[in-house]
Amino acid sequence: MKVYSKSINIYNVLNPNHSLISTFSPHLGWDEVKNAKSYAILMIDHEAAGVVGLSFVHWGIFNIKDNFIAENSSILKDKNYFQIENSLSIKPQNPILDHNYLKINANMYTGPFPPDQDHVYICRVFALDFEDVSDYWDTTKPMYIGDFWEIINDHTIDQGVLTFSSPQAYIEDNINYQKEASTHGLFYVYNEHDEISTLKVNIKDMLVDENIYYLSKPYYFDDETIQKTNFKISTPQIKIKNPKNIKEYAIFIYDSNSFDEWGLVTNEYCCLGIKAQNSDWTLLNKDDLIKADKNKIFIKNSYYNHSQIPEKIKKLFQLKNHSWSLFKSKKMASSEKFHWMEIYALDQKIIDKDKINDIADAYRHIKNKVIAEKIIRFKLK
Repeated sequence: MKVYSKSINIYNVLNPNHSLISTFSPHLGWDEVKNAKSYAILMIDHEAAGVVGLSFVHWGIFNIKDNFIAENSSILKDKNYFQIENSLSIKPQNPILDHNYLKINANMYTGPFPPDQDHVYICRVFALDFEDVSDYWDTTKPMYIGDFWEIINDHTIDQGVLTFSSPQAYIEDNINYQKEASTHGLFYVYNEHDEISTLKVNIKDMLVDENIYYLSKPYYFDDETIQKTNFKISTPQIKIKNPKNIKEYAIFIYDSNSFDEWGLVTNEYCCLGIKAQNSDWTLLNKDDLIKADKNKIFIKNSYYNHSQIPEKIKKLFQLKNHSWSLFKSKKMASSEKFHWMEIYALDQKIIDKDKINDIADAYRHIKNKVIAEKIIRFKLK
């Protein structure tokens, strides 16, 4: 499913009128999908982790009936559209962004404002088998990203992705400005159909119940085991079908439950430099994802980073000193929603490994090297 936009230039840089915290949403278009009754969009900035240590949700919208959405559709608020809360929402239980920037009405598009450098934004479009999200959600209630994943999990017919960048922004005399773009917004290497190829992946240790994948202990920490010095965390066995020209894999894991608590999305794991094996498949055995070798690059996740997560929580993980930090806490506003794993196949090896300091750097180093991906949503049981 090819996705395109009239709101980006030939270098995939977003037009300025859609940036600088603007509510003027961009145009997006995509291939019409047979049997799709509606479409949904999700836009997220993982490079925000370089600023706040977590990912920023910019937009989520349901009930799109055409194979496009016009500019400024978010703020015009067509009565048929339903939009999720973005990361400037004041509604999560304990939002950790500066409260001066938070909004009561944040169920709309909010444009990029990357303060450190240019960021690349990932915008996914989902073709769905239902006409109206109200069949599955009380639309008088706010919706968060975890709820978004919950609804599309059983109803996605097809999906596509588009990435674009937005230049570094700054404030001068209380006016928002942006610098000249210093990078392009091309994250993927598209195939001959201008689409991103999908990886075939099998995770042996995941359970399946009613079309939902689950990971059980000892593959995650909970409120009890995070306190135990003798608890040994494990990682599951993963088998990946190697695409043509594959050199390495990169794996990221995120927790949508954290949005209900903090208004942002935590990264729980990141590893680059996972070498593709010289066969049809790459087999990552149990615990391989936490075993160091000369190729792997373990990146500090949100619980170790300079993130704005409360220090008392970060200290629990710092005692573990562990790259794999999947966490289920009943003390949080939510613990039963989806986590998701992003597996990226790269056609080049990562160089300048010593320059990768955080999740944002990780995305910048795999940018324009990704030839295939797989997104796996799962819960902790």
